[in-house]
Amino acid sequence: MLTQPESSVTALPDIMVLPDKSQEAWRYTDLRRLVPPEALALLPETEAPDHGDYYFLPDMAAVRLLFINGIFQPALSQKERLPDGVTFDVINDAAKENEEIPVPDGAVLNAINKKGAQSTARIVIEAGSTPEKPLHIIHANHGATPGACHTRLTIRLGAGARATILETRTGEGAAPLFSTQMTALTLDSDARLDHVILTEGQAGMMHVDNRHVTVESDAHYKATVLALGGRVVRGESHVRYAGSGGQVNVTIAALACEDETTDHVVTMNHDVPDCTGEVMARTVVGRKGTGVFQGRVHVSEGAQRVESRQTTRALLLSPDGVMNAKPELDILADDVQCAHGSVIGELDEEALYYLRSRGISADEAQRLLVGAFLSDVEATITHEEICGEVWSRVMGRLDQMIDQIGQTDRTTGEVFS
Repeated sequence: MLTQPESSVTALPDIMVLPDKSQEAWRYTDLRRLVPPEALALLPETEAPDHGDYYFLPDMAAVRLLFINGIFQPALSQKERLPDGVTFDVINDAAKENEEIPVPDGAVLNAINKKGAQSTARIVIEAGSTPEKPLHIIHANHGATPGACHTRLTIRLGAGARATILETRTGEGAAPLFSTQMTALTLDSDARLDHVILTEGQAGMMHVDNRHVTVESDAHYKATVLALGGRVVRGESHVRYAGSGGQVNVTIAALACEDETTDHVVTMNHDVPDCTGEVMARTVVGRKGTGVFQGRVHVSEGAQRVESRQTTRALLLSPDGVMNAKPELDILADDVQCAHGSVIGELDEEALYYLRSRGISADEAQRLLVGAFLSDVEATITHEEICGEVWSRVMGRLDQMIDQIGQTDRTTGEVFS
């Protein structure tokens, strides 16, 4: 049974507080139009099953922490298996004001998230700790009626700590479910975090995820973001370099079709010298899907010898798919190496012809070529068990997209025997 207080089951602010295209950061995704008003009310207390599909990693491969509709579920989690040097606690509503999550200007959803979240979850990995097993943080959105749930999370790695965290979010049912998550990650000097974030949901799921990352000297944050479905999935990564020698890699694989929108924002703020950053985004858009990538690199005056690059590539599998890309550079220092690039295109018809002329079906030819397009993202997931499990879900979702496209949208319609 969920433990949401009765007093919290109230309507949140009017739908007009949601961002729309009049705001530059949301020019491609009109959340005010996409989220129905009834989806702003917090989901009521409900029975939620011990759903085996949430736990797609083998039981002993990771330490599981489960949230259902934004509420931590101790009976379905494995807090007692956390290793030495790793602590997890949930800060109640009265104390959560002390766990502030930094929010950049224009993050209009923070007020909704702050009001709707019942608590703030906090993970601390102590200095020098190197837990052998990854943490698996599971966010499950579950509801038979429209509603909302919100999560606040802080993660801190002490100096020299090493860790792997897998976060998965699933949304069940056809009813509109609106969720937000605000996460603050802090990596102290020489810490390293490998962070894999997987979001997949049904047609009614609408989710906005804001990650605010602070990287101290010589720390390394590596994130792989996988967005595989839902009415709206928006992921924001805002990085602040607080010490020289910091390194950040953000890699994104996003898939959208059938009126889905996948929207990703990455900002890197280089306020100190001698740091590196790399952003790589791969988006696959099928029939009636919309993809968005917005990237911004800011290098402050005096932040010399910074190297920062962002590249976004998108494949349109259907003529009625849409992709919007807006990479930006804001450079105020003169001794830097910064670049951005954007490519939007279709599958190579000659490559399709070559594969089909050798007896490979149109579906399988597309699957092979799109899989190759996404392979650079797969290569960034270095944990073998996590990679195997999450990538099988990426390819399963791709198979669904190709099945939905229809023969007339795929190629010329020729069939090779």
